[in-house]
Amino acid sequence: MLVNELAKTAGVEAHVVRYYARIGLLKPRRNPDNSYQLFGHADLARLKRIQELQGLGFSLAEIRELLETEPNETPDYCAQVLAGLKRNVARNRRRIAKLAAQQQRMEAALEEWPSVQCQHPRCTGACAHLGAADTGRGRRGSLDLCVAHTF
Repeated sequence: MLVNELAKTAGVEAHVVRYYARIGLLKPRRNPDNSYQLFGHADLARLKRIQELQGLGFSLAEIRELLETEPNETPDYCAQVLAGLKRNVARNRRRIAKLAAQQQRMEAALEEWPSVQCQHPRCTGACAHLGAADTGRGRRGSLDLCVAHTF
């Protein structure tokens, strides 16, 4: 298979296949006549494995380590995958908590926005609210985002 064929079969863009080959995640053979990259069924299986691991939150560096480890030759391979998966779940929970807190601050600002007006003569919005808003870090914000105040 050529790059485009592998990409189409795996459901990815061709540049993804080229990138993975460039960084060594995929190891294509070369056609001796034209130097085109050639991929086989093992490359397709490897690409699908990369996609599965990415879908579970593994970075390309982590995936490289896992791909370089033979599951049958490493007794703790499954333990490595499980430990990585647990780390990824914990990291996502932290991200979700931060995003939920940010969402609450944004929704609160939207609710309060109409009732707070900036006193600057050239301002037409409620930017004073932004300068006094609770940043969620236990202190009031000090950043004044009103464009009229910068003149």
